[in-house]
Amino acid sequence: MREARNRPQRLGRWPAGANNVADLRSLESFERRAVRTAENIDFDETGRPHRRGGYTLLSAGAAHSLWAPDDSPWGLFVQAGELRRLDDTGEVTTVAMVHPSRPMRFAESAGQVFGSNGAAQFVLDADGIRPWGVEAPAGQPTLTATAVGGLRAGRYQVAVTFVDGRGEESGTGKASVVEVPADGGGVAVSAIPQPASASVDTIRVYASPTDGEMLYQVMDLPAGATAASIGAAELAQQGRPIWTQFCERVPPSRLLMAYRGRIWFVPDDSDGTRLYCSLPLQPGLYRPDQGYLPMPGPVADLVPMLDGFFVGTDRQTLWVAGDEPATMTRRTLDAHGMVPGTATRIRGAVFGADASQVMSAVWWSTNGELIRGDASGAMSPVTRGRYALPGYSGGAVLHREVDGISQIVSALAGPKASASGFGARDRAVAEVVRNGITI
Repeated sequence: MREARNRPQRLGRWPAGANNVADLRSLESFERRAVRTAENIDFDETGRPHRRGGYTLLSAGAAHSLWAPDDSPWGLFVQAGELRRLDDTGEVTTVAMVHPSRPMRFAESAGQVFGSNGAAQFVLDADGIRPWGVEAPAGQPTLTATAVGGLRAGRYQVAVTFVDGRGEESGTGKASVVEVPADGGGVAVSAIPQPASASVDTIRVYASPTDGEMLYQVMDLPAGATAASIGAAELAQQGRPIWTQFCERVPPSRLLMAYRGRIWFVPDDSDGTRLYCSLPLQPGLYRPDQGYLPMPGPVADLVPMLDGFFVGTDRQTLWVAGDEPATMTRRTLDAHGMVPGTATRIRGAVFGADASQVMSAVWWSTNGELIRGDASGAMSPVTRGRYALPGYSGGAVLHREVDGISQIVSALAGPKASASGFGARDRAVAEVVRNGITI
């Protein structure tokens, strides 16, 4: 009898997939509808197991930060100190030199890809790669009242900004102030700050009317110009009002997200409890005193959707809806947070969603469950009652389709990483989705 038990058995189908939650002794009651674990196995839509295919080496060496825009035939990753592009033919090309080990985060908006690793940042589009944002002047010029210029007596303010070759303008700080003591005088502008970047080719000068508070564009100077004069003739030609004053350049960040014309970010040098955003349609600028949302804990990950976005902290998951930071609503969805790096978007059809659910969000919760979120802010556990994992310190998730099988593939890293970057409890997980149901 014992020999019969040890003989190889012909295996059937497991339409219920894997289950590591149920008591081992109860698995037989499933009538072989679930397995405890399945290593290097794919299940087709009937539950029949197939040996998983092998791998094809595309680029040798340790790599990280793999990312691609939604439904794009290409992606980006970091390897050997280079930002590299991978297309759907398997071709790998170098885009730029970057830090070899710092994780890179990306966000795509209006055909532009914004990337940051917390120390450096860039914008990538059809014209190539360039700096993200424009450096701001280091202070304001020196102002001196003169006897000639045709101005009325009174108080005048002057500020400068930098403009690059694409017309993108920098922020600037508090304006310099001068008193013209008598009618007919002018203002001498000297010690004009100079840009360090070769991409800046213009210094834009703004000035206020007599005793005015609003500044208006009065002249553009070429980079390198250190002095100018402002009199009645210059003020008479005033252009548009200044709009970038008290704005700053978006800093290098450890988290990025594009949502409704803004880039949302968590600065690398912050404690992570404020989620900042750029100005609308101005991804290089933000107002540090206004453009942020306070969070109940350090932000671990973000997922933008149609009507709002999911925010995972270290201990909670929230839904944020609206457009302007001052009027946005925030709702707590779960008392567990997100595992950093695991939040992503996949096509809603993978879960059998209707046409309105163009994309779904997925992430691993800190309680060991895979979670799905929809476009309206509802969330549901995908693996609850069937499959659970211990806590992990980070990971990555992607959607894979092969031979008619749809999978959510996860790579998770343990809290104690080895020199190779993987911990003792690291593992890869593949959730198989069939007809909108995870098996």
